Amino acid sequence: MSNNNTHKKITILNVDDEDAARYAVSRILRQAGFEVIEAANGAEVLRLVKKNPDLVILDVNLPDIIGFEVCRRIKADPATSSIPVLHLSATYQDSQSRVKGLEGGADGYLTHPTEPPVLISTVKALLRMRQAETEVLKAANRWNATFDAINDAIYLMDMEGRILQCNKAMTKLIGKSSDEIIGRACWELIHGTSEPIEGCPFVLMRETRKRETLVLPINDRWFNLAVDPLIGEDGNLIGSVHIISDITESKRMEEELQQSEEKYRNLVERANDGITIIQDEIVKYVNPRLAEMIGDTAEAIIDTPLTDYIHPDEFPKVFDRYKRRMAGEDVTPIYETILMRKDGSKAYVELNAGVITYQGRPADFVIVRDITERKQAEEEIRRNYDIQRVTNSLLRLSLEDIPLEELLNRAVDLILSIPWLAFESRGGIFLVEDEPNVLVMKAQNGLSEPIQKACRQVPFGRCLCGQAALAQEIQFANYLDARHQTRYEGITPHGHYCVPILSAGRTVGVINMYLREEHPRNEKEEQFLRAVADVLAGIIKRRQAEKALQVSEEEYRTLFEYTRDAIITIGSDGRLLSANPASAVMLGYESPEELVGMPATKLYMNPEERKVVLAEILEKGYIQSYEITFVKKDGMPVYVIATSVARRDEKGNIIRIESFLQGYY
Repeated sequence: MSNNNTHKKITILNVDDEDAARYAVSRILRQAGFEVIEAANGAEVLRLVKKNPDLVILDVNLPDIIGFEVCRRIKADPATSSIPVLHLSATYQDSQSRVKGLEGGADGYLTHPTEPPVLISTVKALLRMRQAETEVLKAANRWNATFDAINDAIYLMDMEGRILQCNKAMTKLIGKSSDEIIGRACWELIHGTSEPIEGCPFVLMRETRKRETLVLPINDRWFNLAVDPLIGEDGNLIGSVHIISDITESKRMEEELQQSEEKYRNLVERANDGITIIQDEIVKYVNPRLAEMIGDTAEAIIDTPLTDYIHPDEFPKVFDRYKRRMAGEDVTPIYETILMRKDGSKAYVELNAGVITYQGRPADFVIVRDITERKQAEEEIRRNYDIQRVTNSLLRLSLEDIPLEELLNRAVDLILSIPWLAFESRGGIFLVEDEPNVLVMKAQNGLSEPIQKACRQVPFGRCLCGQAALAQEIQFANYLDARHQTRYEGITPHGHYCVPILSAGRTVGVINMYLREEHPRNEKEEQFLRAVADVLAGIIKRRQAEKALQVSEEEYRTLFEYTRDAIITIGSDGRLLSANPASAVMLGYESPEELVGMPATKLYMNPEERKVVLAEILEKGYIQSYEITFVKKDGMPVYVIATSVARRDEKGNIIRIESFLQGYY
């Protein structure tokens, strides 16, 4: 993650009670382009963290409050809990300390000595995680704003009928706060009963798993209650969405129409809702509002077939209800459907239909309400909810101790679980591994053996996935065009979204989703896939950095722990950063931990001798096979041959001295 392209300077709070160590880390951070503020103890941290830095690098061994407790307090405060905390310790290097730090709320744990590239990569990975969490929070806020902006009362219920969430319109309708509504049953609040009423649409929906409706009075007004099922990722029913629409005007209009034909004509012509009369499947009347919805004149619409205005997918439902109603059956009068406008676009409408006598014969009297904006808002709510659910799930998975391939396979499953994505039930994820400019399939769902074999490795530039990786742009196809270079036996017509996974301007992988042939390109689908790719980019880079760090640390730790030669590391402040078991044995200490933090001058029988050694190291950068007299813990001398090397940063400043010691007698 680069902080050079953002308008806001990224600020890091660097905490260490050792001035030299704190200075060294702050210098590395500033050279990487970060703003740095510093603290030397826990009390300062808890004061400065109120300024909301973007990240805290926290030493464990602080003089007043141990770093573990400081981290716990930061994470316990809602105002600061989202700030990433990275422990960086020269003293607490054992695995138990790491576990304690991470379980205490820390987002990462490094030990001194840590190479500057490793420190900067870890900081950037944690900042990417915070940025992804911030985007998820923004999406949630947008979802809540849309939810509360809808005029219809909306609430979500679990399978037992308890209300989980409601919008402001619901609180206004019931006359209670959301706290008084959430957790209670809707029939208790609306009907004042302890059980669902007869014909309860929620009970019917649990049986049919489809939308159910009920017209009911509340106080002195009439409402239509629509209940839609919520289906989980496993296909099971997990709850329901309830929408209560005020239809008082429609009900009142029907009653008034029955009282006066003249009054009826005046109301119909001036109504905000569309009104039509259908007889023998032919349009006999439309009011000006419905003609406006359709995009034509009333004269042009009258005496044309009803089929001209119903979306083909809605034919079965609309005509089944029309015929049953005209046959005298008790059919739900209010339902939603889709009309076709003259220009070919769709209009989402709610119909309220009933049988009347028109010119001496039965006819269908229909009030048509345009709900296109509401449907679009509902779809936006569902999209934002699904994006939030998937990104939250990916972020949770990234914190689990599971292999990257398993995480990617779950990511494919999550993408394919989104109901509004018109994908085929198959797709995969590729990563760039050891061989540059080559994609390797790491996860898939629904891909046949021939596909997996043909696409096991894909060079950059080959086929749609390779072109997405090379161009770093989404590749879309809705048929087998010339770009689809990989062919295999049994291939069927299909299309693709191939979405590059980018990190710091580099392609680290590609998401490949399969589409039905002739599927239209959809901006919402691409936005969703980009969001998933951005989250995966952060997870992949973090896992790769963790793997590289683990290998490096394990190799160094093995050498450090098991060599017979004594090894000590001295920081720029002149204190021991680390010591291996052999050094503790040589110097007569019970454990290496006794040596860590000790001034290096304390090791010398003659402290003046260190000045000579240090001067030569500063001049040459090393000293080889130099005889030195050290002093053991019990005060006895020990004669050693030392070889020391100075390690410098990018600016040439010494950050530590590594010494290899052999005793001689």
